[in-house]
Amino acid sequence: MSSSSTEDLYSQALTCINNNNYSEAEIILDRILQRVEEEFGPDHADTAQCLMMFGMVLQKGGKLAEAETKLRRCLEIRRELFGEDSSVFGITLNVLASVVTAQGGDKLPEAARLCEECVDHAERILGHVHANTANAYLQLGYTQVQAGKFGEAEEALRECVEIRTRVFGRNHPETIKALGMYVEVLRKLSRFEEAHELEK
Repeated sequence: MSSSSTEDLYSQALTCINNNNYSEAEIILDRILQRVEEEFGPDHADTAQCLMMFGMVLQKGGKLAEAETKLRRCLEIRRELFGEDSSVFGITLNVLASVVTAQGGDKLPEAARLCEECVDHAERILGHVHANTANAYLQLGYTQVQAGKFGEAEEALRECVEIRTRVFGRNHPETIKALGMYVEVLRKLSRFEEAHELEK
């Protein structure tokens, strides 16, 4: 970071986060953001880093709309600086998608679009058979369930189960978790025989 005083503020913010004191962490991060922007400008990598941390703290504190604003700004900075194929862009996109999904309601169509971007990014950069690609499919499936789009959710969760089975094995907790969600969606679609077979 820019100075020892800014690093000290980051340490204070991390202590607050570790103690679940998100309101105090927000105050400190706001000070850090002002300092970083003054020193490096609004579109610097350090500014994006602070925005990312700020957004995640706001998310933990339940301030989802504010978190979304910070994360969208972070995403655009990282898109410009590092490109859409960078890992930091993908990470930011995933966090943003989860924040938009958590807001529910009329945010769900946008959340689904962001989740589809996450899947596309993971497939392109990491490949199909990768744990993070499976996570992206799981998030998409969850978002579609929230929107009541069980057909689309079934497709995404099926992919997640298949990938996790290949990466971790059928009896791994992560695979079992995805399989449980998939079975519930099959029931929503009245595909009871398939659901029963998978539970054996």
